[in-house]
Order: sequence, then C-alpha cells, then structure tokens
Amino acid sequence: MIKLTETMLNKYIIDANESVVDSLRFWVDFGGLKHGQKKCISARFKNGGNTVVCCYLANTRGDRRISIKGLRKQAEAGDSVVFSQDFNNFLTISILKRK
Repeated sequence: MIKLTETMLNKYIIDANESVVDSLRFWVDFGGLKHGQKKCISARFKNGGNTVVCCYLANTRGDRRISIKGLRKQAEAGDSVVFSQDFNNFLTISILKRK
C-alpha cells in the first residue's frame, strides 16, 4: 500500500519501496532494469478507467520508482493506493480514500 503525498501527486513520482516492488513482481522485475530503463504496464482503476503504470530506475542513483497516469484525477494527498491482480492477471489499482 502506498500512502500518497502532495509531492507524489504533483511530480508524478512514487518511490517503489520493497512492498511496492513485491506487489508489482508479477508484471515487472525491477532487478532486471538498468538505470534509466522503464517498463510500462497497462492497468485499470478499480472504480473505472484505464491507466498505465510505469516502473523504472532513476538515471542517477538507480532508485526504483513508479508513476501512474491519471492518478491525480483519481486520488488526493492522504489517500492510499493498492495494487491487485484480477482474474485475467490484469493490474488493478484501488484508491482507498483517507478518513
């Protein structure tokens, strides 16, 4: 689960910690990426709408990061993002609204 910050939404950059890497392992192997290399995955928001999740290693230090197209329209700071797999092995993104 990723708890979104204003910076994540404004810059479209989310650090991929171990739990994020683990939740995306079916679709991308971060260990197989080179600095600056990107792998984009078709996905859908659970509440409707298609999107793309791009997983990449930053050019300079090789930090693991992701970006989610259209996330700002679906979520706000304080909300959480959860990745799951549907019955067709399609990446699904749930937005849990902050309380």
